[in-house]
This record gives sequence, structure tokens and C-alpha cells, in this order.
Amino acid sequence: MKILLITEYYWPQVGGVEVVFQNLAERLVAEGHVVEVVTCRLKGTVRKEVRGGVTIHRVRVPRLADRYWFSLLSIPTVIRLAKKKDIIHGTVYGAAFPTWFAGKWCHKKTVLTIHEILGSQWKKMHQRKLWFKLHRWMEKVLLKLKFSAYVAVSQSTHKEARKILPSRLPLKTIHNGIDESFNAKKYDRRTLREKWGWEKDFIFLYYGRPGISKGVEFLVEAASSILRTFSKSKLVLVLSPRPHSGHQKIKTLVEIMHFGDQIEILSPLNRETLNEIIVAADTVVVPSLSEGFGFSAAESCALGTPVVVSRVASLPEVVSGKVIFVEPGNVKSLEEGLQKAVEGKFERIPRKHFSWQKNVQEHLKLYKSLSV
Repeated sequence: MKILLITEYYWPQVGGVEVVFQNLAERLVAEGHVVEVVTCRLKGTVRKEVRGGVTIHRVRVPRLADRYWFSLLSIPTVIRLAKKKDIIHGTVYGAAFPTWFAGKWCHKKTVLTIHEILGSQWKKMHQRKLWFKLHRWMEKVLLKLKFSAYVAVSQSTHKEARKILPSRLPLKTIHNGIDESFNAKKYDRRTLREKWGWEKDFIFLYYGRPGISKGVEFLVEAASSILRTFSKSKLVLVLSPRPHSGHQKIKTLVEIMHFGDQIEILSPLNRETLNEIIVAADTVVVPSLSEGFGFSAAESCALGTPVVVSRVASLPEVVSGKVIFVEPGNVKSLEEGLQKAVEGKFERIPRKHFSWQKNVQEHLKLYKSLSV
């Protein structure tokens, strides 16, 4: 089959959506299919290249609000490439409109992946009423566009999507995968803790984007109490530089608190190094206000590291092993959760597996059903 994938961001940008579409694209190519990707052209990237057998087309967009500009400026490229494809597959939010438009223009079958639906949660993400209303309106409008089929990345997202989508439209849950490299048996935890100088410390780890839905500021505030009373504890934040405003907000908050080396901010790490510190940490904290899937939670559990996670959206669906649940956006609840982690008071959940192979096969079944 010939498949066109459309997403605002793709490799080398790092994030959940990027991981999903890169794995899907490269694994489809490995299965013998032709895959091309249309995405934003970010600083330092070339207009067109082939990686992992996937041809990547990057569209130049203004840096400010790039994902919104992508919705419009990508359309000519998408239409040109879509004419010779069997399936056009996009993702919310910035890629939804060009996917729908090209499908109509070229009379092609379309698939939309829904990672999460925020709905009323937008109000918690934006203090300014106008921004909250604008984003909620945009979400509703984009989900009113009719695609040939829809994919939800979790049962939680499926449930929320079904509230909006007409029942006659096909909606399928296809869980994201977790890479085979997430295997705790590969690592010696004691050696890694010595490598990072953490032998005598209790390490709380957060890694990912400092976006408005991730709740990092609540974590920093909650951790302050634990760090004061437990001098051997440390909070390590591995933060993506995007969004810049979120990164600066967390950096400023940490500086104001004056905890010295008890709070450490690291730049993004390569995958192997990141896996090492996940294994070396005592607890990974996922304080999200919303999650469509929750890669950091699922990855940490796959590596055998205990987690403290918000009881929200998909997170209860993907976590396993040693887990502590806290209420989203609640500093007091998060503080209590961190204290329980220090005391070792976790609940145990049977191991869960998420396979990329199954993810790809489920997508292929969906594509083929639309091609009949």
C-alpha cells in the first residue's frame, strides 16, 4: 500500500506523537509498504530527506504558532502527494484539516488519529478565558470534520471521542507500542546509580515536555516540602526546550525556590541515556492534568521503575508494577504521593504489554478494510 502520513511534528522533534508516527511509518516500510510524511520544517532540518525508508517532506512555516500555520500551508504539498496514495492518515490537531481537505479534493480514504480530547480541560490549561474558548472551539470544529475512520490511542480517548463523534463513524482503539529496548534486565541499577552519583539519594524523576497539560509546576511545588524534610531526596527534571514558555516557567520557579543541587534540570538525553536514568531513579513522577496515552508512565513501568501518576484519563490504563495514584493538579495529593513513595507504600498492578508489532498490524487491518 501507499500511505501518506501527516503530522505537525516528526523526527528529529521528540514527543509522544512523533514517536507514534515515526514507529508506524518505519515499521510499515519494513513490511513492504510505501510511506511518505508531511510535517513542519523546524530549524536545522532539510526540506526533504529519507530516513528509515520513509520520505519526509517538510513545509516551511513561521516559527510563531507553527502548528497552526501548518494546517494551511501544508495543503498544497499534501494534495500533490496524496494523488498517488491509497490512504491519507493524519493526527489531531494541526494535521486534521489538511488530511480532511486532501481526502475530499483527491477522493481518497482518510484516517485521523486522536491522541487525546481535552474538552472542558482546556479551562485548566489556559487562565485566559479567550484562549480557553478558542482552543475548545477549534477542537470541536476539527472533530466535526468527517474522516473515513478514526483511531484512538487508548480506551480513555476512545470513550471521550465517542461522546463527540457520530456512532456510525468507525472508531478503533489501537494502543501505542513500547519499544523492545525498554527491558529492565539489560541494566544494572546499582552500577547506574554509582555512575550518576545517586547511591545515597532518593531520586524523583520527571522527563518530557513542560507543556501546560503536563503539570510540572505542581510537581516542583509539591516536591519542595519533601526536599526540605528529607535532605537525601532529589528531583531531576529532564525537560524538552519546547514549549519555550513552559521551560522558562519551570526554570524560574526552580531558581526562586533555592534548593541548589536538590533540583536538577537536564536537557533532553539520547534514548539509551534516558533509559539508564529511568532505571537508576527511585520513582518516576507523571503529574499530568491529561494524557492521551502516557508514554513516560508506560515506559517507566516497562523498565521496572515505580511510578507516581495522576489518576486521570489514560494513565490508570497503561501503568503497571509499583504505582501510587494522585489527584491531577492537586499539590497536596501529589505531596502525599511523593511521601508514600519515600516510604515504599505502592500498590501493585499486574504487568501490561504494549507492542509496536500489534500496533502496526492493527493499522494495516484498518487500511485494508477501507481499501475494499
